[in-house]
Amino acid sequence: MPFLARLRRLFRPGPQEQVLGYSIEQLKTQFGGKASLDVPAPCSGFTLDLMERGVGARYWQILLDASDGARLWSLIDQGFEQDGEGYCSREGGKRLLLKISDREFNALTVRLVTDSEALLVALNEVGFAPPPPWVAFPEFEARWWVGNMQGGQAYYEDLYLAPWFKAQGAEGRKAWFDRFEASDAWRQQLEERYQPD
Repeated sequence: MPFLARLRRLFRPGPQEQVLGYSIEQLKTQFGGKASLDVPAPCSGFTLDLMERGVGARYWQILLDASDGARLWSLIDQGFEQDGEGYCSREGGKRLLLKISDREFNALTVRLVTDSEALLVALNEVGFAPPPPWVAFPEFEARWWVGNMQGGQAYYEDLYLAPWFKAQGAEGRKAWFDRFEASDAWRQQLEERYQPD
């Protein structure tokens, strides 16, 4: 590599932090630096208060079964209308940026940035459940769901399945098993694996 090319690489600015493909500066333009949202995090998925970066919004990432997509859109349609790249609330001037992917775990991965407490509360109240392992990984057998997971299985288990499963009572787990037509082997395996501490 020529000397000048190496020198240019040394002084090239590093990559900027991005959330949903937006730089922090772009998010500040959309959301400003308003007060932090006082909404509990979902029981599974990932949440990040962007106030630490000077953005008055919260990032949420949740995984839900594809059959729950209509309920998600219903919640969004109740309070928001599309406005350019994102959504604007019908009342109160709140914003929503949204990305949905159906490429991971045979499910919908929902990533959003919003300053709407009402939307975050509504998402929490619905309590979307992640799809079970036999849907996310159809080739997996219940007897293989043991030990330390790696790769995609570990990511799915650590971020979505285990936190959600542990947060449910016996009735919630039974309803989930019934909804997804769990075999006895899967019921037993998951109940044993995620016993309360």
